[in-house]
Amino acid sequence: DRARSLASYDDVVHSESAELPIPAVVILKNYARLGRRRPAFSFPTKRNVLIRDGFMCAYCETSLTMGSGTKDHVIPRARGGKDVLDNVVAACKQCNGLKADKSPGEVGLTLKWQPRMLTDEEKIEVITKTHKSFERSAWMTCLKKMDLSLF
Repeated sequence: DRARSLASYDDVVHSESAELPIPAVVILKNYARLGRRRPAFSFPTKRNVLIRDGFMCAYCETSLTMGSGTKDHVIPRARGGKDVLDNVVAACKQCNGLKADKSPGEVGLTLKWQPRMLTDEEKIEVITKTHKSFERSAWMTCLKKMDLSLF
């Protein structure tokens, strides 16, 4: 009784004496906050940055994949730049290597857009791109039905 299931998959789990539906989306009835933490979507992970930047290099607008894309600190960390979404963009390996630990202007690169936090739509995309289609469907249905937003 610690959680409530909002949606279940068609499959079931069998035990010796019971058959239970597999929950797809659950809500905890009680939540113990364990100190202050940064919201999950504020981290400049490669996935977050690539999704926000549309899988395109912020310098040359080359199309990127998870394998070919990198994240680049606009103000390099070696020069005091922070590891936050407002300072990180998606970049191809060539542009990232050319820029190295310099500012974009010092090597003749210009940003096509400014780094920023994720929008609500991008937060949902981050979640849905990491799950299988039937899981995405269950989550999206529950989010819409309960009129929930992500942070």
